[in-house]
Amino acid sequence: MVKNLLLVLMMLSGVVNMNGQVPPDLLKFGENKLIPASIETNVLTALSFYPELINTRINFIFKKKIKSSVMQAQPVFSSLLRRRKKRRYRIKISEQFRLIHAQMPILQIPDTVMIGWIVH
Repeated sequence: MVKNLLLVLMMLSGVVNMNGQVPPDLLKFGENKLIPASIETNVLTALSFYPELINTRINFIFKKKIKSSVMQAQPVFSSLLRRRKKRRYRIKISEQFRLIHAQMPILQIPDTVMIGWIVH
């Protein structure tokens, strides 16, 4: 029920359209990106705040465990000697959101929280 409510709110705000697909105006932010389908809308929404990253190559990948964080961004080592515009980046996302006494799959985190993390 909460997921349906979130979908309705996202449709009303224009983040997704009626059939759950990403709106065409967000698709342009997916150029040169490798994004898991399960978080594509959230990632493209976050990237829409940074149009200067359209040509930047970024891979978003899920990891079973990331030491002491939920997400980790880093340049791809082999691209470090390139000019900044030509560098490639990797965003690792933990599959589990861990608190001190609890954990939950990252895909159960509210979309607004996920978008905020990615934007940050």
